[in-house]
Amino acid sequence: MLKILKFINKFLKLNAVEWNIGITKFEPDIILNKDYQPKIQWIKHNYKDRWFADPFILSSNEDEVVLLVEEFIEKYSKGSISKMVIDRVSLQIKSLEHILNLDIHLSFPIIYRKNGEVYFYPESAQQNKLCLYRYNIDEHVIHYVSSLISNIQVVDSVMKEIDGSNFIFTTCKPNQSKDIVTVFNGKIWNENYSFYCNIKVAPFSARSAGDFIIIDNKLIRPSQDCKNGYGKGVIFSELFFKNGKFCIEEIKRLYPLKNDYYNEGYHTFNVYNDLAVVDGYRFKKPFFAKKINYFRNILGI
Repeated sequence: MLKILKFINKFLKLNAVEWNIGITKFEPDIILNKDYQPKIQWIKHNYKDRWFADPFILSSNEDEVVLLVEEFIEKYSKGSISKMVIDRVSLQIKSLEHILNLDIHLSFPIIYRKNGEVYFYPESAQQNKLCLYRYNIDEHVIHYVSSLISNIQVVDSVMKEIDGSNFIFTTCKPNQSKDIVTVFNGKIWNENYSFYCNIKVAPFSARSAGDFIIIDNKLIRPSQDCKNGYGKGVIFSELFFKNGKFCIEEIKRLYPLKNDYYNEGYHTFNVYNDLAVVDGYRFKKPFFAKKINYFRNILGI
């Protein structure tokens, strides 16, 4: 059955999806109030051969928002990392520039700011390591810095300094969307990290959905709800660290509205200053896609 489903998707693309990026004003109620639904404005563009996901905010002002995103070109069936500039009024893409394009799939270009420098470390599980890059914005140059995690296929990793220690929270293939968050620890923030512990979480809620968010001294971890399919919603949980041990307690889940254009799911939520960015998706052929996913869920594949 699995081979049949893969054949159908490869040649007929009945399960094809389209992702897009949305922007909203950030308010703590988005996370802390279970009944609050943000009003999301979706960006506009004329690209027919690609889609965009995994947004992280590089900068913003009254006129524009600058993001690092996954740009997925369907012809090549893989993602690359691009800088996207969006007009804040019209929501049109003003410019789009590839900044990191390898022979493997890249996504989740999470940003890390340190000592006035900008770094990012995209998901690159196909090369069995997590790499750190420094981004010289003024000169438009990317510099490879180091390999943070080696010989492990980690997915959607997030770095965080907690109580003076350097940690990476991630999930590992082939169980990246299930119930184990794996934590790595590094003596030096930009060098090799080693295994620290595993954190058990709710089923299908382990995979990261963005960087940590701090609200009222609470450390909030966004993760993905993958129970009924990949990236169906974002789960906000508080991370606790006491006596060298971590635990995670869920606060709220955020899903798209049924009448929204991108109504099948969210799988990234990031905050910078007064803005939040999300990504949402829709099926290009909803009837066939839902039938395929129905059989996938029954078979557990």
